Amino acid sequence: MDNNNDFSIGWFSNLKSKMTMHKKLLFKLQGNILLKVLILGAGISGQSCVRWLNKFNCSIHIIDSRKLDLPNVEWCYDSFETEVNFDNYCDVVENFDMVVVSPGLSPYEGKKNNFYLIHQRAIRKDVPILTELDLFFLALEMQKKNDEKILAVTGTNGKTSVVSMLGSLLTKLGYDIQIAGNIGISLLQAYLKREKDKKLPEIWVIELSSFQLALTNYFRSDGSVILNFSDDHLDWHFSKEEYLKSKLKIFGYPIVQSTPIINSDEISLRDKISTHYKKNNKKKFKEAIHFGLDQKISFGVYSKETINEQEFFSTHDIERKQIPILRLSEIEDIGVQNHINILGCFSMASLVLKNLEELRFVSHVFKIPKHRLQKFFEFENLEFLDDSKSTNVDATIFALNSMLDPIYLILGGDLKGQKIDQLVASLKGRDVCTFVYGKDRDVFEMAFRKKAIQCLKVKNIEQAVKLIKAKIASRSVRLTRKEKILLSPACASTDMYTNYAHRGESFKKAVFKTFGEDQHA
Repeated sequence: MDNNNDFSIGWFSNLKSKMTMHKKLLFKLQGNILLKVLILGAGISGQSCVRWLNKFNCSIHIIDSRKLDLPNVEWCYDSFETEVNFDNYCDVVENFDMVVVSPGLSPYEGKKNNFYLIHQRAIRKDVPILTELDLFFLALEMQKKNDEKILAVTGTNGKTSVVSMLGSLLTKLGYDIQIAGNIGISLLQAYLKREKDKKLPEIWVIELSSFQLALTNYFRSDGSVILNFSDDHLDWHFSKEEYLKSKLKIFGYPIVQSTPIINSDEISLRDKISTHYKKNNKKKFKEAIHFGLDQKISFGVYSKETINEQEFFSTHDIERKQIPILRLSEIEDIGVQNHINILGCFSMASLVLKNLEELRFVSHVFKIPKHRLQKFFEFENLEFLDDSKSTNVDATIFALNSMLDPIYLILGGDLKGQKIDQLVASLKGRDVCTFVYGKDRDVFEMAFRKKAIQCLKVKNIEQAVKLIKAKIASRSVRLTRKEKILLSPACASTDMYTNYAHRGESFKKAVFKTFGEDQHA
Protein backbone atom coordinates (compact mmCIF):
# COMPACT_ATOMS: atom_id res chain seq x y z
CA MET A 1 0.00 0.00 0.00
CA ASP A 2 1.60 3.27 -1.12
CA ASN A 3 0.64 6.24 1.04
CA ASN A 4 3.23 8.71 -0.18
CA ASN A 5 0.68 10.87 -1.95
CA ASP A 6 -2.20 10.43 0.46
CA PHE A 7 -3.56 13.60 2.10
CA SER A 8 -3.23 11.90 5.47
CA ILE A 9 -0.48 9.57 6.46
CA GLY A 10 -2.27 8.52 9.60
CA TRP A 11 -4.67 5.57 9.77
CA PHE A 12 -7.45 5.23 7.14
CA SER A 13 -7.50 8.01 4.59
CA ASN A 14 -11.22 8.45 3.88
CA LEU A 15 -13.44 10.75 5.87
CA LYS A 16 -15.88 8.10 7.09
CA SER A 17 -13.10 5.92 8.49
CA LYS A 18 -11.46 8.85 10.25
CA MET A 19 -14.69 9.90 11.96
CA THR A 20 -15.56 6.30 12.86
CA MET A 21 -12.14 5.77 14.45
CA HIS A 22 -12.46 9.00 16.45
CA LYS A 23 -15.88 7.99 17.83
CA LYS A 24 -14.79 4.42 18.59
CA LEU A 25 -11.78 5.55 20.59
CA LEU A 26 -13.91 8.06 22.48
CA PHE A 27 -16.42 5.30 23.30
CA LYS A 28 -13.74 2.85 24.46
CA LEU A 29 -11.91 5.36 26.64
CA GLN A 30 -15.10 6.59 28.29
CA GLY A 31 -16.35 3.01 28.68
CA ASN A 32 -13.20 1.99 30.56
CA ILE A 33 -12.49 -0.75 27.99
CA LEU A 34 -8.92 -2.06 28.19
CA LEU A 35 -6.71 -0.62 25.43
CA LYS A 36 -3.18 -1.78 24.74
CA VAL A 37 -1.16 1.26 23.60
CA LEU A 38 2.30 1.51 22.01
CA ILE A 39 3.95 4.92 22.51
CA LEU A 40 6.74 5.77 20.05
CA GLY A 41 9.00 8.41 21.61
CA ALA A 42 9.40 9.37 25.26
CA GLY A 43 10.04 13.09 24.81
CA ILE A 44 7.76 15.89 26.00
CA SER A 45 4.92 14.89 23.68
CA GLY A 46 5.17 11.18 24.50
CA GLN A 47 5.30 11.88 28.23
CA SER A 48 2.16 14.04 28.01
CA CYS A 49 0.32 11.30 26.13
CA VAL A 50 1.26 8.73 28.81
CA ARG A 51 0.05 11.01 31.62
CA TRP A 52 -3.30 11.57 29.92
CA LEU A 53 -3.80 7.88 29.01
CA ASN A 54 -3.05 6.99 32.65
CA LYS A 55 -6.54 8.34 33.43
CA PHE A 56 -8.08 5.38 31.56
CA ASN A 57 -7.87 1.59 31.44
CA CYS A 58 -4.77 1.46 29.25
CA SER A 59 -1.83 -0.92 29.13
CA ILE A 60 1.00 1.36 28.04
CA HIS A 61 4.24 0.26 26.37
CA ILE A 62 6.84 2.95 25.62
CA ILE A 63 9.81 2.68 23.27
CA ASP A 64 12.43 5.24 22.24
CA SER A 65 15.45 4.98 19.95
CA ARG A 66 17.50 7.28 22.19
CA LYS A 67 19.36 6.52 25.39
CA LEU A 68 17.13 7.94 28.12
CA ASP A 69 16.83 7.73 31.88
CA LEU A 70 13.80 5.96 33.30
CA PRO A 71 10.72 8.19 33.40
CA ASN A 72 9.48 9.97 36.49
CA VAL A 73 7.70 7.75 39.04
CA GLU A 74 4.43 9.60 38.40
CA TRP A 75 4.21 7.67 35.14
CA CYS A 76 2.34 4.38 34.98
CA TYR A 77 3.41 2.00 32.23
CA ASP A 78 3.75 -1.71 31.61
CA SER A 79 7.10 -1.54 29.84
CA PHE A 80 9.70 1.05 28.86
CA GLU A 81 12.60 0.41 26.48
CA THR A 82 15.30 2.78 25.25
CA GLU A 83 17.88 2.52 22.47
CA VAL A 84 15.32 0.54 20.48
CA ASN A 85 15.43 -0.16 16.75
CA PHE A 86 11.82 0.59 15.78
CA ASP A 87 11.98 -1.94 12.94
CA ASN A 88 12.17 -4.73 15.54
CA TYR A 89 8.64 -3.84 16.65
CA CYS A 90 7.16 -4.19 13.19
CA ASP A 91 5.92 -7.77 13.68
CA VAL A 92 4.11 -7.07 16.96
CA VAL A 93 2.20 -3.93 15.98
CA GLU A 94 -1.06 -5.86 15.52
CA ASN A 95 -0.93 -6.81 19.22
CA PHE A 96 -1.77 -3.20 20.09
CA ASP A 97 -5.08 -1.35 19.90
CA MET A 98 -3.34 1.87 18.85
CA VAL A 99 0.07 3.42 18.27
CA VAL A 100 0.76 6.97 19.50
CA VAL A 101 3.61 8.68 17.64
CA SER A 102 5.77 11.61 18.72
CA PRO A 103 6.04 14.44 16.14
CA GLY A 104 9.78 14.06 15.54
CA LEU A 105 9.32 10.62 13.95
CA SER A 106 8.81 10.42 10.19
CA PRO A 107 6.68 7.70 8.53
CA TYR A 108 8.78 7.81 5.35
CA GLU A 109 11.42 5.31 4.37
CA GLY A 110 14.96 6.66 4.34
CA LYS A 111 14.14 9.74 6.40
CA LYS A 112 15.95 10.54 9.62
CA ASN A 113 14.27 9.08 12.74
CA ASN A 114 11.67 7.17 10.74
CA PHE A 115 9.25 4.43 11.79
CA TYR A 116 8.40 3.45 8.22
CA LEU A 117 8.01 -0.31 8.76
CA ILE A 118 5.80 0.11 11.83
CA HIS A 119 3.70 2.63 9.93
CA GLN A 120 3.19 0.36 6.92
CA ARG A 121 2.39 -2.65 9.11
CA ALA A 122 -0.12 -0.67 11.17
CA ILE A 123 -1.93 0.43 8.01
CA ARG A 124 -2.12 -3.15 6.70
CA LYS A 125 -3.40 -4.45 10.04
CA ASP A 126 -5.84 -1.56 10.63
CA VAL A 127 -4.10 -0.45 13.82
CA PRO A 128 -4.86 3.26 14.40
CA ILE A 129 -1.86 5.60 14.41
CA LEU A 130 -2.55 8.62 16.59
CA THR A 131 -0.76 11.77 17.70
CA GLU A 132 -0.87 14.03 20.73
CA LEU A 133 -3.22 16.27 18.73
CA ASP A 134 -5.69 13.39 18.33
CA LEU A 135 -5.64 12.73 22.07
CA PHE A 136 -6.01 16.45 22.82
CA PHE A 137 -9.26 16.62 20.86
CA LEU A 138 -10.53 13.43 22.51
CA ALA A 139 -9.82 15.11 25.86
CA LEU A 140 -11.78 18.22 24.87
CA GLU A 141 -14.76 16.18 23.69
CA MET A 142 -14.96 14.43 27.05
CA GLN A 143 -15.64 17.74 28.77
CA LYS A 144 -19.28 18.43 29.62
CA LYS A 145 -18.79 22.05 28.59
CA ASN A 146 -17.21 22.04 25.16
CA ASP A 147 -17.50 25.65 23.98
CA GLU A 148 -13.85 26.73 23.86
CA LYS A 149 -12.48 28.67 20.89
CA ILE A 150 -9.39 27.40 19.09
CA LEU A 151 -7.07 29.66 17.09
CA ALA A 152 -4.33 27.78 15.25
CA VAL A 153 -1.14 29.07 13.65
CA THR A 154 1.39 27.38 11.38
CA GLY A 155 3.82 28.44 8.65
CA THR A 156 7.46 28.08 7.75
CA ASN A 157 8.42 31.28 9.62
CA GLY A 158 6.88 33.58 12.22
CA LYS A 159 4.66 31.09 14.08
CA THR A 160 6.06 31.78 17.53
CA SER A 161 5.99 35.57 17.04
CA VAL A 162 2.32 35.57 16.03
CA VAL A 163 1.22 33.17 18.77
CA SER A 164 3.11 35.13 21.44
CA MET A 165 1.66 38.47 20.32
CA LEU A 166 -1.85 37.04 19.93
CA GLY A 167 -1.70 35.53 23.41
CA SER A 168 -0.54 38.83 24.92
CA LEU A 169 -3.17 40.82 23.06
CA LEU A 170 -6.11 38.62 24.10
CA THR A 171 -4.87 38.41 27.69
CA LYS A 172 -4.67 42.23 27.89
CA LEU A 173 -8.25 42.38 26.65
CA GLY A 174 -9.38 40.17 29.53
CA TYR A 175 -9.74 36.79 27.86
CA ASP A 176 -8.64 33.59 29.60
CA ILE A 177 -6.30 32.10 27.01
CA GLN A 178 -3.90 29.17 26.94
CA ILE A 179 -0.89 29.08 24.62
CA ALA A 180 0.34 25.58 23.79
CA GLY A 181 1.61 23.27 21.07
CA ASN A 182 4.95 23.90 19.44
CA ILE A 183 5.63 26.72 21.90
CA GLY A 184 6.12 26.58 25.65
CA ILE A 185 4.30 23.46 26.82
CA SER A 186 2.66 20.70 24.81
CA LEU A 187 -1.10 20.55 24.26
CA LEU A 188 -1.78 17.71 26.69
CA GLN A 189 0.59 19.20 29.28
CA ALA A 190 -1.44 22.40 29.15
CA TYR A 191 -4.74 20.51 29.19
CA LEU A 192 -3.79 18.38 32.21
CA LYS A 193 -2.66 21.44 34.16
CA ARG A 194 -5.88 23.29 33.34
CA GLU A 195 -7.96 20.24 34.23
CA LYS A 196 -6.15 19.96 37.56
CA ASP A 197 -6.89 23.64 38.24
CA LYS A 198 -10.52 23.00 37.19
CA LYS A 199 -10.41 25.92 34.80
CA LEU A 200 -10.21 25.25 31.08
CA PRO A 201 -9.50 28.37 28.99
CA GLU A 202 -11.95 30.34 26.89
CA ILE A 203 -9.49 30.35 24.02
CA TRP A 204 -6.72 27.97 23.00
CA VAL A 205 -3.99 29.70 20.97
CA ILE A 206 -1.92 26.92 19.48
CA GLU A 207 1.22 26.84 17.39
CA LEU A 208 1.60 23.76 15.21
CA SER A 209 4.43 22.40 13.11
CA SER A 210 4.00 20.29 9.99
CA PHE A 211 5.31 17.32 12.01
CA GLN A 212 2.41 17.63 14.45
CA LEU A 213 -0.19 17.95 11.71
CA ALA A 214 1.07 15.32 9.25
CA LEU A 215 -0.06 12.19 11.10
CA THR A 216 -3.10 13.70 12.80
CA ASN A 217 -6.45 12.06 12.06
CA TYR A 218 -8.66 14.80 13.49
CA PHE A 219 -8.34 18.55 13.79
CA ARG A 220 -10.75 21.43 14.22
CA SER A 221 -10.41 25.13 14.94
CA ASP A 222 -12.41 28.34 14.79
CA GLY A 223 -9.72 30.17 12.84
CA SER A 224 -6.46 29.03 11.26
CA VAL A 225 -3.59 30.61 9.38
CA ILE A 226 -0.61 29.41 7.36
CA LEU A 227 1.61 32.49 7.60
CA ASN A 228 3.94 31.53 4.75
CA PHE A 229 5.32 28.47 3.03
CA SER A 230 8.69 27.46 1.58
CA ASP A 231 10.93 24.41 1.27
CA ASP A 232 11.78 23.20 4.76
CA HIS A 233 11.91 19.98 6.75
CA LEU A 234 12.40 17.87 3.63
CA ASP A 235 14.58 15.61 5.79
CA TRP A 236 11.25 14.57 7.44
CA HIS A 237 8.61 15.00 4.73
CA PHE A 238 8.33 12.90 1.58
CA SER A 239 8.13 15.94 -0.72
CA LYS A 240 7.28 19.64 -0.84
CA GLU A 241 3.74 18.70 -1.92
CA GLU A 242 3.26 16.40 1.07
CA TYR A 243 4.69 19.11 3.34
CA LEU A 244 2.04 21.54 2.09
CA LYS A 245 -0.74 18.95 2.52
CA SER A 246 0.30 18.55 6.13
CA LYS A 247 0.08 22.31 6.66
CA LEU A 248 -3.36 22.49 5.02
CA LYS A 249 -4.76 20.19 7.71
CA ILE A 250 -4.78 23.22 10.00
CA PHE A 251 -8.01 24.36 8.31
CA GLY A 252 -9.76 21.24 9.62
CA TYR A 253 -9.38 17.51 9.10
CA PRO A 254 -11.01 15.34 7.90
CA ILE A 255 -13.65 18.09 7.57
CA VAL A 256 -12.48 21.53 6.40
CA GLN A 257 -14.45 23.87 8.68
CA SER A 258 -12.15 26.59 10.00
CA THR A 259 -12.42 30.26 9.07
CA PRO A 260 -9.30 30.81 6.93
CA ILE A 261 -6.97 33.68 7.78
CA ILE A 262 -4.95 34.38 4.63
CA ASN A 263 -1.69 36.24 4.06
CA SER A 264 -2.63 37.70 0.68
CA ASP A 265 0.91 38.95 0.05
CA GLU A 266 1.88 35.29 -0.34
CA ILE A 267 0.14 34.94 -3.70
CA SER A 268 1.07 31.32 -4.48
CA LEU A 269 0.06 30.16 -0.98
CA ARG A 270 -3.15 32.21 -1.12
CA ASP A 271 -4.11 30.48 -4.38
CA LYS A 272 -3.37 27.02 -2.95
CA ILE A 273 -5.56 27.71 0.09
CA SER A 274 -8.31 28.99 -2.18
CA THR A 275 -8.14 25.81 -4.27
CA HIS A 276 -8.22 23.71 -1.09
CA TYR A 277 -11.43 25.41 0.10
CA LYS A 278 -13.09 25.30 -3.31
CA LYS A 279 -12.65 21.54 -3.27
CA ASN A 280 -13.76 21.06 0.32
CA ASN A 281 -15.85 23.97 1.63
CA LYS A 282 -16.67 26.81 -0.80
CA LYS A 283 -19.15 28.41 1.59
CA LYS A 284 -16.64 28.76 4.43
CA PHE A 285 -14.08 30.42 2.15
CA LYS A 286 -16.45 33.39 1.78
CA GLU A 287 -15.81 34.15 5.48
CA ALA A 288 -12.03 34.38 4.93
CA ILE A 289 -10.12 37.22 6.59
CA HIS A 290 -7.18 38.63 4.63
CA PHE A 291 -4.06 40.52 5.69
CA GLY A 292 -0.91 41.84 4.08
CA LEU A 293 1.14 44.99 3.53
CA ASP A 294 -0.02 45.54 -0.06
CA GLN A 295 -3.75 44.94 0.26
CA LYS A 296 -6.66 47.31 -0.40
CA ILE A 297 -8.42 47.70 2.93
CA SER A 298 -12.07 46.78 3.34
CA PHE A 299 -14.15 44.82 5.85
CA GLY A 300 -12.28 41.61 6.66
CA VAL A 301 -8.96 42.91 5.32
CA TYR A 302 -6.08 44.12 7.53
CA SER A 303 -3.27 46.17 5.99
CA LYS A 304 -1.39 49.50 6.09
CA GLU A 305 -3.32 52.70 5.44
CA THR A 306 -2.45 56.40 5.49
CA ILE A 307 -4.84 58.34 7.70
CA ASN A 308 -4.29 62.08 8.27
CA GLU A 309 -0.79 61.79 6.78
CA GLN A 310 0.20 59.03 9.23
CA GLU A 311 0.66 55.32 8.54
CA PHE A 312 -1.53 52.91 10.48
CA PHE A 313 -2.26 49.22 10.57
CA SER A 314 -6.00 49.34 10.08
CA THR A 315 -9.18 47.72 8.84
CA HIS A 316 -12.77 48.76 8.10
CA ASP A 317 -15.90 47.69 9.93
CA ILE A 318 -18.92 46.23 8.16
CA GLU A 319 -20.22 49.75 7.46
CA ARG A 320 -16.87 50.69 5.83
CA LYS A 321 -15.83 52.90 8.71
CA GLN A 322 -12.03 53.17 9.11
CA ILE A 323 -10.61 51.54 12.24
CA PRO A 324 -7.02 52.75 12.70
CA ILE A 325 -5.57 50.12 15.03
CA LEU A 326 -1.89 50.87 15.48
CA ARG A 327 0.22 53.86 14.40
CA LEU A 328 3.45 52.52 12.92
CA SER A 329 5.46 55.23 14.66
CA GLU A 330 4.38 53.75 18.02
CA ILE A 331 6.31 50.53 17.56
CA GLU A 332 10.04 49.95 17.34
CA ASP A 333 11.74 49.25 14.02
CA ILE A 334 11.06 45.52 13.90
CA GLY A 335 11.28 44.80 10.19
CA VAL A 336 8.86 44.01 7.40
CA GLN A 337 8.28 40.39 8.40
CA ASN A 338 7.16 41.38 11.88
CA HIS A 339 4.79 43.98 10.40
CA ILE A 340 3.16 41.10 8.53
CA ASN A 341 3.10 39.04 11.73
CA ILE A 342 1.29 41.86 13.58
CA LEU A 343 -1.35 42.06 10.85
CA GLY A 344 -1.78 38.30 11.10
CA CYS A 345 -2.23 38.67 14.84
CA PHE A 346 -4.96 41.33 14.40
CA SER A 347 -6.72 39.14 11.84
CA MET A 348 -6.77 36.14 14.19
CA ALA A 349 -7.94 38.23 17.14
CA SER A 350 -10.86 39.65 15.15
CA LEU A 351 -12.52 36.21 15.20
CA VAL A 352 -13.11 36.33 18.95
CA LEU A 353 -13.44 40.06 19.72
CA LYS A 354 -16.88 41.45 20.38
CA ASN A 355 -15.83 44.87 19.08
CA LEU A 356 -12.96 45.52 16.64
CA GLU A 357 -12.39 48.91 18.30
CA GLU A 358 -10.82 46.99 21.21
CA LEU A 359 -7.74 46.44 19.08
CA ARG A 360 -6.89 50.14 19.27
CA PHE A 361 -5.96 50.00 22.94
CA VAL A 362 -3.36 47.23 22.97
CA SER A 363 -0.44 48.48 20.86
CA HIS A 364 1.97 48.06 23.79
CA VAL A 365 1.75 44.26 23.65
CA PHE A 366 3.71 44.01 20.40
CA LYS A 367 7.11 42.99 21.61
CA ILE A 368 9.15 40.59 19.55
CA PRO A 369 9.90 37.24 21.24
CA LYS A 370 13.47 36.29 22.03
CA HIS A 371 15.66 35.05 19.18
CA ARG A 372 13.41 36.50 16.45
CA LEU A 373 15.17 39.60 15.05
CA GLN A 374 15.71 40.66 18.65
CA LYS A 375 17.89 43.75 19.03
CA PHE A 376 19.58 43.08 22.36
CA PHE A 377 22.67 45.32 22.45
CA GLU A 378 24.04 48.57 20.98
CA PHE A 379 27.63 49.74 21.08
CA GLU A 380 28.70 52.97 19.38
CA ASN A 381 27.32 52.61 15.81
CA LEU A 382 26.82 48.86 16.12
CA GLU A 383 23.49 47.09 16.54
CA PHE A 384 23.44 43.42 17.55
CA LEU A 385 20.46 41.28 16.51
CA ASP A 386 19.66 37.73 17.59
CA ASP A 387 17.63 35.93 14.91
CA SER A 388 18.60 32.42 16.01
CA LYS A 389 15.03 31.22 15.41
CA SER A 390 15.72 31.54 11.67
CA THR A 391 16.20 27.84 11.12
CA ASN A 392 15.63 27.93 7.37
CA VAL A 393 16.83 29.90 4.36
CA ASP A 394 13.61 31.88 3.84
CA ALA A 395 13.70 33.19 7.41
CA THR A 396 17.21 34.54 6.89
CA ILE A 397 16.18 36.18 3.61
CA PHE A 398 13.27 37.83 5.47
CA ALA A 399 15.69 39.13 8.08
CA LEU A 400 18.09 40.54 5.50
CA ASN A 401 15.29 42.21 3.56
CA SER A 402 14.08 43.98 6.70
CA MET A 403 17.29 45.97 7.28
CA LEU A 404 19.78 48.24 5.57
CA ASP A 405 23.45 47.49 4.91
CA PRO A 406 26.18 47.23 6.07
CA ILE A 407 25.63 43.90 7.80
CA TYR A 408 27.89 41.30 9.37
CA LEU A 409 25.93 38.07 8.95
CA ILE A 410 26.70 34.95 11.00
CA LEU A 411 25.08 31.80 9.64
CA GLY A 412 25.49 28.06 9.47
CA GLY A 413 24.56 24.74 11.03
CA ASP A 414 22.63 21.87 9.46
CA LEU A 415 20.86 22.85 6.21
CA LYS A 416 18.89 19.60 6.21
CA GLY A 417 18.84 19.44 2.43
CA GLN A 418 17.73 23.04 1.78
CA LYS A 419 18.91 24.80 -1.35
CA ILE A 420 20.59 28.19 -0.85
CA ASP A 421 20.27 29.66 -4.36
CA GLN A 422 17.72 32.29 -3.28
CA LEU A 423 19.85 33.31 -0.31
CA VAL A 424 22.87 33.75 -2.58
CA ALA A 425 20.77 35.87 -4.95
CA SER A 426 19.54 38.06 -2.09
CA LEU A 427 23.13 38.71 -0.91
CA LYS A 428 24.63 39.47 -4.32
CA GLY A 429 25.51 43.14 -4.70
CA ARG A 430 24.85 43.97 -1.04
CA ASP A 431 27.32 45.20 1.56
CA VAL A 432 27.13 42.04 3.66
CA CYS A 433 30.12 40.19 5.08
CA THR A 434 29.27 36.60 5.99
CA PHE A 435 30.78 34.30 8.61
CA VAL A 436 29.89 30.64 8.13
CA TYR A 437 30.23 27.83 10.67
CA GLY A 438 28.87 24.39 11.45
CA LYS A 439 28.08 21.20 9.57
CA ASP A 440 27.34 22.83 6.20
CA ARG A 441 29.78 25.74 6.29
CA ASP A 442 31.60 24.43 3.20
CA VAL A 443 28.33 24.52 1.22
CA PHE A 444 27.87 28.20 2.11
CA GLU A 445 31.50 29.10 1.48
CA MET A 446 31.57 27.52 -1.98
CA ALA A 447 28.30 29.15 -3.09
CA PHE A 448 29.22 32.59 -1.70
CA ARG A 449 32.70 32.68 -3.19
CA LYS A 450 31.35 31.78 -6.64
CA LYS A 451 29.26 34.99 -6.55
CA ALA A 452 31.99 37.15 -4.94
CA ILE A 453 30.08 37.46 -1.65
CA GLN A 454 32.41 38.25 1.26
CA CYS A 455 32.81 35.07 3.29
CA LEU A 456 34.96 33.88 6.18
CA LYS A 457 34.82 30.29 7.44
CA VAL A 458 34.92 30.02 11.25
CA LYS A 459 34.82 27.27 13.86
CA ASN A 460 31.87 28.65 15.80
CA ILE A 461 29.79 31.73 16.63
CA GLU A 462 32.25 32.90 19.28
CA GLN A 463 35.11 33.05 16.76
CA ALA A 464 32.88 34.94 14.30
CA VAL A 465 32.13 37.63 16.91
CA LYS A 466 35.84 38.04 17.68
CA LEU A 467 36.71 38.36 13.98
CA ILE A 468 33.99 40.96 13.47
CA LYS A 469 35.44 43.06 16.28
CA ALA A 470 38.94 42.73 14.79
CA LYS A 471 37.65 43.66 11.31
CA ILE A 472 35.92 46.79 12.64
CA ALA A 473 38.95 47.79 14.73
CA SER A 474 41.32 47.46 11.75
CA ARG A 475 39.55 50.13 9.70
CA SER A 476 41.28 53.46 9.36
CA VAL A 477 37.98 55.32 9.00
CA ARG A 478 35.01 54.72 11.26
CA LEU A 479 31.62 54.60 9.56
CA THR A 480 29.00 57.12 10.64
CA ARG A 481 26.03 54.97 9.64
CA LYS A 482 24.70 52.10 11.70
CA GLU A 483 26.27 48.68 11.19
CA LYS A 484 24.38 45.53 12.10
CA ILE A 485 25.80 42.32 13.48
CA LEU A 486 23.16 39.70 12.75
CA LEU A 487 22.96 36.05 13.77
CA SER A 488 20.47 34.53 11.32
CA PRO A 489 21.69 30.98 10.73
CA ALA A 490 19.31 29.68 7.99
CA CYS A 491 19.93 26.22 9.51
CA ALA A 492 18.93 23.87 12.26
CA SER A 493 21.04 24.25 15.40
CA THR A 494 21.45 20.67 16.58
CA ASP A 495 24.82 20.01 14.94
CA MET A 496 26.46 22.20 17.63
CA TYR A 497 23.77 23.43 20.05
CA THR A 498 20.90 21.98 22.06
CA ASN A 499 18.35 24.11 20.19
CA TYR A 500 17.93 27.55 18.62
CA ALA A 501 17.53 29.20 22.05
CA HIS A 502 20.87 27.76 23.24
CA ARG A 503 22.45 29.02 20.00
CA GLY A 504 20.99 32.49 20.50
CA GLU A 505 22.12 32.72 24.10
CA SER A 506 25.63 31.60 23.06
CA PHE A 507 25.70 34.47 20.55
CA LYS A 508 24.63 37.00 23.18
CA LYS A 509 27.20 35.70 25.64
CA ALA A 510 29.94 36.03 23.00
CA VAL A 511 28.84 39.59 22.14
CA PHE A 512 28.77 40.77 25.75
CA LYS A 513 32.13 39.15 26.43
CA THR A 514 33.77 40.59 23.30
CA PHE A 515 32.14 44.02 22.98
CA GLY A 516 30.67 44.62 26.42
CA GLU A 517 34.09 44.71 28.06
CA ASP A 518 34.99 47.79 25.95
CA GLN A 519 31.94 49.59 27.29
CA HIS A 520 33.26 49.27 30.83
CA ALA A 521 36.98 49.83 30.15
